[in-house]
Amino acid sequence: MSLSAIPLPLRIVGGLLIGMLLFRFLGGMGPLLLIIGIVLWIVVLAALLYDSGPLASLGGMPGVGRGLDWITNRQSAQMTTSVAPAPDQPGAAAEPSQPRGGLGDSDRETLMAEAYAALDALIGQQTAVDLIETRLFEPVRAAAGADGQVFGSRAPAMLVLVSGPRGVGVPETAFAIARGFAGLGALKRAHIAELRTRDTRNDAAEAATKKAEEAIGGTLLLRDADWLLAPDAYGAATPPGVEAGMAILEVAERKPQSFMIVATLPEGMDEKLRMDAGHRRWLDRLAVRPVKLNALNDDELLEILQRELTAIGCPLEDEGIRPARALIREVREAQGEDFDNAEACRRLAEQLSTAETEIGLEEGIDPAPGGEARPIARRHVMRVQETWE
Repeated sequence: MSLSAIPLPLRIVGGLLIGMLLFRFLGGMGPLLLIIGIVLWIVVLAALLYDSGPLASLGGMPGVGRGLDWITNRQSAQMTTSVAPAPDQPGAAAEPSQPRGGLGDSDRETLMAEAYAALDALIGQQTAVDLIETRLFEPVRAAAGADGQVFGSRAPAMLVLVSGPRGVGVPETAFAIARGFAGLGALKRAHIAELRTRDTRNDAAEAATKKAEEAIGGTLLLRDADWLLAPDAYGAATPPGVEAGMAILEVAERKPQSFMIVATLPEGMDEKLRMDAGHRRWLDRLAVRPVKLNALNDDELLEILQRELTAIGCPLEDEGIRPARALIREVREAQGEDFDNAEACRRLAEQLSTAETEIGLEEGIDPAPGGEARPIARRHVMRVQETWE
């Protein structure tokens, strides 16, 4: 490891200590300087233990955590931005507030509960949920206390590639995995640093390095990471995505087993990324774990539609179930590749609510007290279906 890998403030303190020791051996150090030297040694030792984990709880103490973060050149937990996932499926757990400083037992229990709640809220993804438990969470549990292993692998970092069609829960799954790793103790903190394509426009390597260093102790999120495969706009031999990946690898090798990476990708793009010769230069040196979410069938989409209608106070009556399923199929066929699953169901729920209001006014039925909607019947579904014919 080169000296540049040691944080600058720590190098300064180390230099002062070496100078004082030399001065001591030359017989010039008085009691005051000796006391200063001892105090500095205590500070350095506490910083090292804080950075390596045993004293991570000090980060929660007012003033102490910020000072230790400065000494160890780490991003302060109090400056970390909580990144909320875009709602992809209804009912998915909201992104929690990020605990500051080191995680206590109660923090980890809360994070695990939130992770499992988010996974349980996914519809039609039981295969992926089972894989997350067996291929991600269980190895972390088994690696607890193992020498050189945090994520169930000796690679410098783990990269989880979460892919699937739009609207099936890809962002929720990514955040659930990050929460789970923090809850299991593989991560010291629950903060998430996000790297997007807009961050890499000027200098991809510099932006990736900055975000990866910010993620130390937590998770680096590469949201909508198909930008990694985009060619350079000016025809450079090395695409910016490859430069970003190599920069992330460099940080991971400099601070091994200190953070995890989660990337969200459209369906099929995870395989393209893994097969790309340029990206294999950094992917092959990480522990890569793919998590693929499935497209939803008609029954699963109907379940989402019913959940959405219930949420807005317009439950679907039994007589409307069959035409609603037919409506979903018709919309999916009409939109083709643009069909976005849960988002399409949300739009249909709004259209059905509007149809209920319109038909009620046409029939001279007064609106429900307080503006509450009425149940959705067959005639309301048929009204919406007419707009698609």
